[in-house]
Amino acid sequence: MNEYYNHQRKKDYLKSQELDFNTNIIKNIISVFNMTSNFENANDKDLCEFTFEEFVSMFSLNQWVNYSTFKSKKTIIKNYIKYCVDNNLCEANNLRNISRLIGKDIKKKSKFEIEYYKDFEDFHDTIQYLFHETLKNNDNGVISITILYLLWYGFEKEEIIKIKNEDFDFDNKTIMCRDTNHIVNIDNEDVLSLFQKCKDYRYISRWHNRYNKILNYEIKNPRDFIKSDRIESLSVQNLRVRIGVLNDIIKDNNNMLSKYVSKKIVDYGISTSGLYYRIKLVEDNNNIQLELSNIELFNKLLNNRIPYDLTNGYDFLGNYKEWKKFFYGI
Repeated sequence: MNEYYNHQRKKDYLKSQELDFNTNIIKNIISVFNMTSNFENANDKDLCEFTFEEFVSMFSLNQWVNYSTFKSKKTIIKNYIKYCVDNNLCEANNLRNISRLIGKDIKKKSKFEIEYYKDFEDFHDTIQYLFHETLKNNDNGVISITILYLLWYGFEKEEIIKIKNEDFDFDNKTIMCRDTNHIVNIDNEDVLSLFQKCKDYRYISRWHNRYNKILNYEIKNPRDFIKSDRIESLSVQNLRVRIGVLNDIIKDNNNMLSKYVSKKIVDYGISTSGLYYRIKLVEDNNNIQLELSNIELFNKLLNNRIPYDLTNGYDFLGNYKEWKKFFYGI
């Protein structure tokens, strides 16, 4: 068990449940203790001493907003506080702070705040913050994170698994997928250094082998994602799941009170944000706005990377304007 605020008290509470540590009930309690310990340390107080406002803040930052999640977390915390009250570890009034908490009190974040990014700096800072330890200490993790940057720069999943060492031109600061002739200029030194680090790893002979491992490894344990050596047939169907596993690293590294606490690393959020940002740059540089009448012109300027299909009702333009309004207020 991890070290918690008032560790012995938490340990005594778990023992009082008189259940095997492998039961789901105990696992769920431990999971809550894991997710709340940083809040306790930051506030320098035990959960049983939290005010109503501190519970609202913690639930909001953790985004415990849907009914089942909210109810289960609240019940676990409430039972723990009741134990503290019964054992004279806190005031009886403290139980009311969690008891009167309802779902409407929790501030639900928008999809853009959780899954999308304003610009490259926003995306880059997020990755550097969430995975700072992984970037320093975990070779396979670095390679996994490199995929995120390739998605931001506009490479399709089908292209990523075909990129090889020789496709990285560090003299000209470009990356190319030879199958599609898609070339991207990389103007950030941190990203170039990251790509160079991956290219130089002695045990990686070909990029597409490493991507193959990442994309096709059947995850039994989230931590296996960053240590897999298994190769299966080439596929891109479950990349979202593979990238989503990086959220397990986020939980390990993240300061729960930071602005990044609710960020989810998902493929469409990264690739779409990158595309939206490039569209906005075209708008700003050419003093024009993306509209239905000129969307094909924008598509040509962006190397046919806008995945729109108006005949199927895909509201690309509407989604883009919603993103722009959220991040830029226009």
